Amino acid sequence: MAEDGESGAGTLRRMRGVRVLVAVAVTVATTVAVAVLPAGPAAADQPLRLDQIENAATGQCLDILDRGDVNGSPAIQNNCAWSLLFDEEYGVGTWPNEYLVIRGEVPKCLEVENFSTANYASVAQHDCNGGPHQQWRFVPSGITGTTAYARWLSGSWTIRNAYSGKCLDVLNTRVVQNDCSGGVNQLWFVSWVYV
Repeated sequence: MAEDGESGAGTLRRMRGVRVLVAVAVTVATTVAVAVLPAGPAAADQPLRLDQIENAATGQCLDILDRGDVNGSPAIQNNCAWSLLFDEEYGVGTWPNEYLVIRGEVPKCLEVENFSTANYASVAQHDCNGGPHQQWRFVPSGITGTTAYARWLSGSWTIRNAYSGKCLDVLNTRVVQNDCSGGVNQLWFVSWVYV
């Protein structure tokens, strides 16, 4: 018997009640502690991953002439050290096609001008409008082999326009669309840059 005249069962019930009370107190304390802990960085605080798109044949990167916010400014290739960066974004119902959003002064999209399906048609920036001529698909080059050249190109991509089915190509300093040939001038390396 317990010293205060209670039975052992009464003491056991009281001890269980204390354990339940302690468990509730620990749960409340944990909840309060979690609520006052600083949250992790907000999504806006996370670094933005952008792409630098380098041509395999020239070693130069996709860029926009004069970097302005003018619709129709042509796509060119330029020294990668100061070329613009691109953000790949999916629109509703566009996967696996992506928009290449140019993160310049004003966000614009890369497009084939005038919905052209012709070879050597100009590629330029324009206000993003959701059109298929502004949608691009990154397709692995499929190059394999054991030579240094094949191993180097195995990580490259062709970038195909969803509307015309043609690939980004380089013509002197300009970037145009052309029939997809798998030529090294149509192969691109995509590097992630965090800003």
